[in-house]
Amino acid sequence: MCALRGIPLPEQPIEEKRSEINPGLSAIAGLNAGISAVPVLPNPVALTKHLSITLFSTEPGGLSETHHHGELDTGVYVIRGTIGFKCGVGMLDYVTMRQGELGFIGPLAVHAENNPEAEGWSTGLSIRDTAGVFYFPCAAPTALPEGKTGLFVVPRPQQTQTVAPAASDRKLGALSTHHLRARRFAVDRIEIAPGATWAAPDATTGETALLALAGPVSVSDGATSLEGAKGSWWYLDDGTRWSVHNRAADRPAEVLLVRSSS
Repeated sequence: MCALRGIPLPEQPIEEKRSEINPGLSAIAGLNAGISAVPVLPNPVALTKHLSITLFSTEPGGLSETHHHGELDTGVYVIRGTIGFKCGVGMLDYVTMRQGELGFIGPLAVHAENNPEAEGWSTGLSIRDTAGVFYFPCAAPTALPEGKTGLFVVPRPQQTQTVAPAASDRKLGALSTHHLRARRFAVDRIEIAPGATWAAPDATTGETALLALAGPVSVSDGATSLEGAKGSWWYLDDGTRWSVHNRAADRPAEVLLVRSSS
């Protein structure tokens, strides 16, 4: 199998595939009307063991049950709209993540996901280092250690420059100015100038996925090159050296890079 390959997204609804590929998605669909979720990884093309990515959408005004994600770290990237989270003691706090922002939900952090907008579905990604059951309904907390909700936002920088990182021995080190690092995964939003090529400074370590956020791009591992547009996904095997090229001559491209440490 090629070190680089495209990831096809399944059509919705995919109830039988939810339980087959990732049983955690069945709970989301079964307990939360107005929320749709499909697996990006694991996928029949890439049966990952240490990287789980879910694409989810919530209708206007939609609100999930109160729940947590067990001992897992959860990363969030907002693709479209606004994603809000009720959280804190008595669920009285509210954390808002907007389009283009990264967020983090800590282990056992109790929350309820919400689309606060009156129109338009919100869409985002949830990222974890392990596939399987990750959805645990629970009661609202009555106390929190140091009053911390366990949720925080990594805002999109006001100005993002084309990234040209130096080589680093630090595993999962930042590769962009917009970076989220958890215990066993990292997420970077990378902007590529018109007609430019961005190359990872080192061969990929661990399971790696790439999403085109904007612009026509092509991804290459030196032997294979795959083209895509906004919404295209690719998977890279452990140990792959790769690059991504912005095929547009008049506008920047953006990609989201998700890496695991295993």
